Amino acid sequence: DALDALIARYRPRLVRWASRRLPPSARDLAETQDVVQETLLSAFRKIEAIEIRDDRSLQSYLRQAVLNRIRME
Repeated sequence: DALDALIARYRPRLVRWASRRLPPSARDLAETQDVVQETLLSAFRKIEAIEIRDDRSLQSYLRQAVLNRIRME
């Protein structure tokens, strides 16, 4: 339940943020949501290894993780 709550909280923000960073050919909403969803699941699997000081530090970490995933794609 906690994982679902975290995903529900951060996913919409990250989808909006990521859609502006994807190349035009990959800006389909479904593709953006897939990138964000995969990134969130990967990041939250190892959440105990992440130093989270506050909401902003987690948001920053997740944005960087999404950006890294975009670059890999």
